[in-house]
Amino acid sequence: MLEALLKFLFIVIIIYYIFKMFIRYALPWFLARFVKKQQEKFNNMGGYQGNDSSNFNEGDVKVKRNHSQKSNDDGEFGEYVDFEEVDDK
Repeated sequence: MLEALLKFLFIVIIIYYIFKMFIRYALPWFLARFVKKQQEKFNNMGGYQGNDSSNFNEGDVKVKRNHSQKSNDDGEFGEYVDFEEVDDK
């Protein structure tokens, strides 16, 4: 009976220390690897080319425009009506 209890406590203590070492060393490594892969995936999603500083300086803004869209500005759309407040006395 005492041998079984000691064996059980020994196994629990070993599992506890293995889990503690995993949390301390392996988990941060796995998380850092996961974050790095997600960043690479995000950067590659939009055609991002990393440190492409040859064309642009820091602070420059690049705007992509789609010139194939039609303008919705119709001259005959309607007329402007000026709003006037009316006193209700």
